[in-house]
Amino acid sequence: MCLERRAIDRLRYEIYVEEMNFFQQQADHEQRLLTDANDEGARLLYVRAAAGAYAVTADVRVLCLDETTLKRSDAVRERIAA
Repeated sequence: MCLERRAIDRLRYEIYVEEMNFFQQQADHEQRLLTDANDEGARLLYVRAAAGAYAVTADVRVLCLDETTLKRSDAVRERIAA
């Protein structure tokens, strides 16, 4: 796992698990990481602090849809509009 991805997963752990007390079952408490299956097909964008090479201060996950999903959602929109 690349260092940036690990820093994102650690930030998620700090916020969702430690601060908000969510995702206790899914979290990797030994390594202090929080990941899920949607990460594999997503674009992960992040902001780093100037002070530390991998001190991630914010992140967002953008889920990328494949062509089949896009065509299905277009068909649903057409049915709703009709």
